[in-house]
Amino acid sequence: MASTYVNDLRLNEMATGDGSGTWGTTTNTNLSLISEAMGYGTEAVADASTHTITMADGATDGFRCTFLRLTGGGQACTVTLAPNTLSHTWIIRNTTSYALTFSQGSGANVIIAAGQAKIVTTDGLGSGAVVYECLEDLELGGTLTVGIDDTGYDVKFFGATSGKYWLWDESADGVVQQGTLTVGVDDTGYDVKFFGATSGAYMLWDESADDLVLAGAAGLDIAGDIDVDGTANLDIVDIDGAVNMATTALVTGVLTTTAATVFNGGFASNAASTITTADNTDTLELISTDADANVAPNLRMYRNSGSPADSDQLGKIQLEGRNDNSQDVIYAEIGSQIKDASDGTEDGRIFINTMVAGTLQSRINVLDTETVFNDESIDLDFRVESDGNANMLFVDGGNDRVGIGTASPITNLTVGDDVNGRVGIHLYNTNTTAAAYAQLNLGHESGAFSGGYVSHDYAGNMKVWNRDNDPIMFATNDTETMRITSGGAVFIGDSTFGGTAAIHAVEVPASGAGCLIRVDSAANASETMLQFQDAASQALGSITSNPSANTTAYNTSSDGRLKDITGEAKGLEIINALNPVAFTWKSSGVKAEGLIAQEVEKLVDHAVSETKESEYLQMDYSKLVTPLIKAVQELSAEVEQLKQQAHEKCEN
Repeated sequence: MASTYVNDLRLNEMATGDGSGTWGTTTNTNLSLISEAMGYGTEAVADASTHTITMADGATDGFRCTFLRLTGGGQACTVTLAPNTLSHTWIIRNTTSYALTFSQGSGANVIIAAGQAKIVTTDGLGSGAVVYECLEDLELGGTLTVGIDDTGYDVKFFGATSGKYWLWDESADGVVQQGTLTVGVDDTGYDVKFFGATSGAYMLWDESADDLVLAGAAGLDIAGDIDVDGTANLDIVDIDGAVNMATTALVTGVLTTTAATVFNGGFASNAASTITTADNTDTLELISTDADANVAPNLRMYRNSGSPADSDQLGKIQLEGRNDNSQDVIYAEIGSQIKDASDGTEDGRIFINTMVAGTLQSRINVLDTETVFNDESIDLDFRVESDGNANMLFVDGGNDRVGIGTASPITNLTVGDDVNGRVGIHLYNTNTTAAAYAQLNLGHESGAFSGGYVSHDYAGNMKVWNRDNDPIMFATNDTETMRITSGGAVFIGDSTFGGTAAIHAVEVPASGAGCLIRVDSAANASETMLQFQDAASQALGSITSNPSANTTAYNTSSDGRLKDITGEAKGLEIINALNPVAFTWKSSGVKAEGLIAQEVEKLVDHAVSETKESEYLQMDYSKLVTPLIKAVQELSAEVEQLKQQAHEKCEN
């Protein structure tokens, strides 16, 4: 019969009658291999995703050693421990740069992270073989001591979640926890003590006192979460060193500090508790884990007093700087103040202050009766931005002016244009009753409704009112151009009778009347539609109408009391000299008949005139009525004379 190697050390098991003359050598080899199994061995892992280690039959092999050091390996790798019938225990250290997964059959595997060591064993049950981690569930009775003195012993415990661990850092004399550490299987009798590098510095969980003891220079560095659940309190009392919360402090119970508590040192002489951050990127956050979107955590600061005074502070948030002498240089603070009310209760005030020239100045005060900006009344601008305008609202503190859409107000209130070039003040009333109106008031007395106003009512009427006995005036280029007096008189181009006012132009639209003068009653026999006067209010002429007869008369002054008679008017001499012509207007091509103004001017000069605005001559045909009358009279006299001559001739 031949030898077999089915044992867990792959030793040569000789059959009966086998190895004649060599059994001594074989036995010595087996003893050497047993000795080898108690020692140190190495195995180089291939740079691949899989690697197999097979224990040699009856020959020296590092894989047989109880302590096995794995080297090489350029990537994460699954290492198969062969053969799958081998049941063996190893202390394996992974010195590669990647995690190694140890497998034997289809059963469970064990992962050893880079740089870590574990005790593993295989059950050797063939294709379904399992690899076990021997210290996966470790129960300790009594006290666990790491090291025999205070020098150089680091202990690190990993959790089931990647990145979660607990570390005693001997160089820092502190404990670093990332995740959760459980010592023991129940609540009975488990002390754990860790020594630091400094003599007398250690951390002890004292099971009899149910408390954690830090001695010497030891500190507590927590890189993970502090969970205080239910009604449990986190009491931090008289810690002279530093309490560093690098990530999140989750407190569902009560976080309590005492007057002597200082977080991470602290330097404010008037501060009972101070929280400082490691650098400018750190943030103190209160984050609620409640799924209710309407619930958020609160930061509460208050003085627990039943009889507060007016000057008592409810709390402040200060933004501070430090000078070279480490003295306080407060640049800004946000706080609140108590004010006693007449009914015995208290009202809260909120204030925001900043430093101006070394003196704390109030910027915004939210009082029980009002909100005040710039309570010290200093030269301080106030600006509100919109989406499209950096100066949507601008208060010029130095010049006592307000700008809307502009940072350079030139009056008490200046409205600038928006991004679309529009300027305006919109007043409107949503009330739909007949008496509702939007109104802009202009007054000269504080608190009194005087001056005037512009309004627009729901019926659609636009009104400009002057409540004083003074006119409404319009001006361009600082010169008055129109005036409406309290008596209803309208002046265009002047402000009083006797001036040089003139209406320079009235443009008639393409359709409709340029100017409408209407008689309200058709029963009147005569109505003056338009009247002309001289400086002495003497009538110069008028346009009158007779509504009952549907007629209009154009009148000019002709009273003999206004005239000095110098002689008789000319008649046929002028009429015969006139040159009636037929013509066509150049501007329109319309045919017409009439006289030429230049020719008439030589005969009747007062019938022709020209305006300042035009070089073309104009003519008043009514001025030719008198020569026509005189000519008719002259012709009538000649006719009478001819008739008389004819009569006399017939008698003879």
